[in-house]
Amino acid sequence: MNKQKVGVSVGIFAHNEEKNIEKIILSFYQQKQESFYIDKIYVFSSGSTDNTNKIVRYLSKKYKNLYLISKPKREGKSYDINEFLSIAEKDIIVISSADIILDKCCLEYLIRPTINDEKVGLTQPRIVPKNSIDTFIGYVVNLQWNISNYINNITENVHTGELVVLRKIIDSIPENVVNDDAYIEFLIRKKGYKCIFVKEAVIFNKGPENINDFIKQRRRIYAGYLELKNRFGYYVEPMNVSLILKVVIKFFPKDNPKKFLWYLGAIGLEAYARLLGMWDYYIKKKNHVVWEIAESTKKLEVK
Repeated sequence: MNKQKVGVSVGIFAHNEEKNIEKIILSFYQQKQESFYIDKIYVFSSGSTDNTNKIVRYLSKKYKNLYLISKPKREGKSYDINEFLSIAEKDIIVISSADIILDKCCLEYLIRPTINDEKVGLTQPRIVPKNSIDTFIGYVVNLQWNISNYINNITENVHTGELVVLRKIIDSIPENVVNDDAYIEFLIRKKGYKCIFVKEAVIFNKGPENINDFIKQRRRIYAGYLELKNRFGYYVEPMNVSLILKVVIKFFPKDNPKKFLWYLGAIGLEAYARLLGMWDYYIKKKNHVVWEIAESTKKLEVK
């Protein structure tokens, strides 16, 4: 092994991901690895009742550094992240959802900043949804991620999600925290490290394909933001209303009446989901640690 390369430990977190688990695992092994090598990949499968575990076991026969950690009960991603932090052997780690696919140069772009600058503690890729922009909900999902990527690119307060690369400088996170990725970002910054957005690094995901799943997903995320603000005093950029309004105006669709109506609909859906998130957090005292799956996000195809 080239001693100049940095070893990386990978944790993939899954629940009933039979439709995508092979794709994401292969996308890790197909990464361009000039400055790093993948030491071990751990797949944490929590409460999976489909063929997720079977697929991982089959792939582990070919890839000897691939390990399945199967949990009979789904307790929440934060529990599994803590176990990963306890067993990951390398100083650079990757925390990844299982319902994404990495572009072949993604990790290379994300890991280089941690090698070149010892004060970089976390890197975040650009997220590209594979939903068609020719449908209303597809337009909404693409608008959502375009705004998120844009905010990440112009601010220092990176909004994390889906996949992060970080230095292993934290031992654990609270096991009942909802937005585990944003809390990790909070801890990294608290320790004096930088969190940066790397637009050249790309991952693909699949947003909701129907309004019900969109609202289900967005209300949980916003309730998690409220938890971070009120419980830990950490304020993420998606809660900065003045910034959001400025950015939303930037994406105003000109000279397209249909897209204008979809644009208004997208704003209305997000506002409604945020109100529901407030209801969940302040009134129902609902904890989204074990959340209801948005099934339509599990059909990712990248050609």
